[in-house]
Amino acid sequence: MFTTEITKRLGDLVIVNVLDNLRNQISSELKRAFPEPITKKKDEKAKPGDKAAAAAPPASTGEKHDELDTKVYDKISGVAAEEINKDYFLLRGKKEVVFRKEKRFIEVQALVARKDIADNDSISSDKLVESRVIILR
Repeated sequence: MFTTEITKRLGDLVIVNVLDNLRNQISSELKRAFPEPITKKKDEKAKPGDKAAAAAPPASTGEKHDELDTKVYDKISGVAAEEINKDYFLLRGKKEVVFRKEKRFIEVQALVARKDIADNDSISSDKLVESRVIILR
């Protein structure tokens, strides 16, 4: 009697749960599009060892890595924009983000398998077959 329809058609909404992989991809595209301005300081006679210590990433443990893989950082609402074949479609979602104290607009395009979409019309970003981040402005 009660069934859930998981077949998505063109125009259907799908929520993308942004995990660490997509978050890193978005931040690297934003950094590439809007690089930090280079400022010269008068007092740049710091010790060379200080810069190396500051640039080194903190050591992480294996336990924390598993926890970070499932943490949802953000959600992007998208639309099934184009049907590739009976199993896959192209998902397009736009989001307004704040980067370096200014609002920026990004678009995420991803190839999505219909079987990977959950009953609540959401998909984790680690299940995206192929994704691309576009900076709109």
